[in-house]
Amino acid sequence: LLDELSDFENKGEVFVYAVVFAESNLVIGTIKIGPVHAVHGTSDLVVLLGDVEFHGKGLAVEAIIQGNKLAFSEHNVRKLHGGMYASNTASIGAYLKAGWVIEGNLKDHYTVNGQSMDRVLVACFPSID
Repeated sequence: LLDELSDFENKGEVFVYAVVFAESNLVIGTIKIGPVHAVHGTSDLVVLLGDVEFHGKGLAVEAIIQGNKLAFSEHNVRKLHGGMYASNTASIGAYLKAGWVIEGNLKDHYTVNGQSMDRVLVACFPSID
């Protein structure tokens, strides 16, 4: 499904990779690793598939898994973290399927359309094989 992840942009401790759909060689999204905090070995990892035609096909899970591998093997990260709206169940599910865990919940962290919404905190550690 995903042909390659190419080093799209490198700004110091933030690394952005293009997600390329193999069948058409079309860039369908990005993976952002960073900022990488070298002292702590931590980083955010954000996958964005901007083309809605590719949503719901499991490609986000695959992209997150590839991002995990890049962060742990290429960028000396020991823990990945992120957070999203509690209502974004598709994103939460994709991260969980890619080996992440829910670490916590920030109550009423966001205001969305005038309503309070929780932030779900997720994290991933390198697997021990």
